[in-house]
Amino acid sequence: MKKKILAGILSAFMLLSSACSGDNSSIGEVSETTLTKENIKAGFVYTGSIDDKSYTQAHDEGRKALNDMGIQTEYVENVPANEDSVNAIIDLIEKGCNVIYTTSSEYDEYTKIAADQYPEIIFNNCSGDITSDNLGIYSARTYEARYILGIVAAMNSKTKKIGYIAPKPIPEVIRDINAFTLGVRSVSEEASVEVVFTDTWNDEIIEKTAVLTLISDGKNIDVIASQQNSLAVQKFAEEKGVLSIGNNYSTSDTAPKSYLTASVYNWSEFYVRSINSIINDEWSNKTYWEGLSSGIVDIDDLTNINAENVSEKVKEVKEKIKAGELNIFSGEIYDQYGNIIVEKDDVLSDDEIWQMNWFVNGVVGKIAE
Repeated sequence: MKKKILAGILSAFMLLSSACSGDNSSIGEVSETTLTKENIKAGFVYTGSIDDKSYTQAHDEGRKALNDMGIQTEYVENVPANEDSVNAIIDLIEKGCNVIYTTSSEYDEYTKIAADQYPEIIFNNCSGDITSDNLGIYSARTYEARYILGIVAAMNSKTKKIGYIAPKPIPEVIRDINAFTLGVRSVSEEASVEVVFTDTWNDEIIEKTAVLTLISDGKNIDVIASQQNSLAVQKFAEEKGVLSIGNNYSTSDTAPKSYLTASVYNWSEFYVRSINSIINDEWSNKTYWEGLSSGIVDIDDLTNINAENVSEKVKEVKEKIKAGELNIFSGEIYDQYGNIIVEKDDVLSDDEIWQMNWFVNGVVGKIAE
């Protein structure tokens, strides 16, 4: 049904274009108009609000880095992943934006609709799967940070029973859960990670229910990691006396008695690089996917409630990942059913990691169809 709706939207926009210009021959071609620091204007489409202390605020700090270098920007907050996002993009273009960043994979098909309609505009979508002549993809290797967070969780857990609250069973979430679990199991081979999917990126009521699910029935879970875009898990975990690991942003003040650390983003590393590549006429639709060594992703400072020696271990592992001495998805790796997926001397390719749809041994929970 979604694809039929998208096809209808796309057809309507293409007919409008034909009526207005009488010529669609340039569709899919980036304009040869030179973009400079003086005339470039970047537009951002956000899923949340710029003060959410989470995913959107992290992206917006990247936008502000462009302002700091003298680049004009516009943004739209709280845009749903439906045809409204196409309208939001068009509004930004009508305000003079000639570069567009849509900050969620759920915008990918809608971004493609706009990219086809405006071939002279450069588009970039975060974590999606669709590219074209004027549409590229950017993402961060968050799984590198998640592996370290798994180590933090295991070293702070007394029961070696750890919970993980995840939004949706999509590859970017699945690979993060797997990396986290591999980090946990590098500390204790007997440890487990129980996963609860919320099927939403941000819903405090559902997330609180997920916390209750994890700490009920004598499961003995004493650390809960969140991959949600709200702060509900951290707040509720503290209420229930459970340690927590956050997501996207430094929020140690949100749950000071519970918060261990979090994965954090530095999106300015990408946005500044991207804008400079456009100004220097070096932009391409090649996927940008970097990790700890680039600085785009990291973990927050460890709070003083962490167990002894955690800091030293984190520093050691982080340096190994940055130096390329530790490849997280290298063998031997078994799935949760005991089947070997990665042989001892093998390493998963980027494509295999990008499309990951299976859980590693140690994960408790299923991937919904």
